[in-house]
Amino acid sequence: MGGYQKDAIDAIKLLMSKGVDINAVNDPGQTAVHFAALTGREKVIEFLYESGARLDATGVGNGGNAEGVPEPEAMETIQKLLARSKGEAGKRE
Repeated sequence: MGGYQKDAIDAIKLLMSKGVDINAVNDPGQTAVHFAALTGREKVIEFLYESGARLDATGVGNGGNAEGVPEPEAMETIQKLLARSKGEAGKRE
């Protein structure tokens, strides 16, 4: 994992220990997962998901890359985690 992603995860852990909601939304309507996807931080997305972050939040404004579109690798990570979460939900029913 790159240094930036490790630093980001460490910062998220610190914020969570202080009671910050990882599903909080900023003014443009982005969550931490949105920002991680827009900047292509797959390991951060995985960590947020494993920590309880929602992957289905809507209302994303512009940000991240120039187009405001998630990086392809980040979208693949989100799709895999969504599929995994559906499988886990099916096991609980």
